[in-house]
Amino acid sequence: MMDRFSLEVETIYRNDHGNQNNVFNLNEEQLKSRIVDVMDFVKDPISTGDYSAEEDPKIYQSRKTNRGPLSDDWVEEFVRAGKPIMCAYKMCRVEFRYWGVQTRAERWIHDLALRNTMLRAHRQAWAWQDEWTGLNIADIRKLEAEAAEHLSSVMTVKNDDLADDSDVSSDDLYFDCSDGGLTQNHKPSIIRWSSELELEIVDEHSPPPTPCGRSTAALLIMVFHGEFSPDNPVDSKTNDTNTFRTTIDSLIQRHYPQLRGRVHVVMIPCGSEIDAVVGQLLSISTSFGALHPSLSLIISSAQHLYNEAIEGTIRRANEIYNEFIETEPHFNGEIFVVGDTIGGLLLYEAMTNHDLGQRSSSSISRITFEVVDGTGVVPLITCV
Repeated sequence: MMDRFSLEVETIYRNDHGNQNNVFNLNEEQLKSRIVDVMDFVKDPISTGDYSAEEDPKIYQSRKTNRGPLSDDWVEEFVRAGKPIMCAYKMCRVEFRYWGVQTRAERWIHDLALRNTMLRAHRQAWAWQDEWTGLNIADIRKLEAEAAEHLSSVMTVKNDDLADDSDVSSDDLYFDCSDGGLTQNHKPSIIRWSSELELEIVDEHSPPPTPCGRSTAALLIMVFHGEFSPDNPVDSKTNDTNTFRTTIDSLIQRHYPQLRGRVHVVMIPCGSEIDAVVGQLLSISTSFGALHPSLSLIISSAQHLYNEAIEGTIRRANEIYNEFIETEPHFNGEIFVVGDTIGGLLLYEAMTNHDLGQRSSSSISRITFEVVDGTGVVPLITCV
């Protein structure tokens, strides 16, 4: 997991009130993608769980320096009075390369995890100033050494526990191994690609195949991605799908070279019909974004909109599937479907509970996709 997650925080301290626009010397391209968030540890709201009256800068007054309390306009007051201010410029880079949750996770880390932690830390740094005011460099080095020693002792204990758990797990795995052959599992899965999806080998006793066109595609992966959320714009859907496609291509490149260029990924946008319901939910509770735990219950209770969303999902799936068939008319491989939070829900409803009436060719039904070839209707899909 850690090879797909990275978090960098770079800090520069300046004796100003945060009026420098490019203290990190970013280029024009980086400046365009940069998001500036001005944090004021005095007037920015803080959660009730993190609030402490002893650390409230509007209440606290230092005994050693006589600084405080601070008002909401403390920056302007300090600038007018010529009092010194130190600003901490922080550049945070977050990358969470996991399909379906990348944009949401990165935004959560930025907006909640990092920001809340920094806000609380700056409030504490102000309220604890009597503990560090007057320290010299030798005192600071001593505190650093004590902290490093304590951290080392804590991490050593944890690493020993992990090593013990690893040894036990290894022993359990060794003694659980069976001498007999593995039972064949006929359920389609990704681990069977290397053997089952190689270039077709004709049995020596089989009659020669009828000459016909060959398709280069062995697998079609249809990604059902929700598009209703205001914090999930079109470019994020594309990024999520591209990340998923890149991951698949990387696995194929390393482990299944015979499938190079033969696995196709297409995106099915879905859920725009319930945008109004989601918008109302977000206006009530913004903490969870599009991942509110009550979302599935609320949208399923709005039967009319919910059915429209399912019908729209089926319609768009058929349209994109038919477009793919036009580019690969001889395709006869397997189809896999995956979905994100809302896409998976609508996909499940479309393939299990939704009554489409009479089934037709080249369309999604309660169980399968179908496509018509020269001999008739052939079911192709495998759900995972």
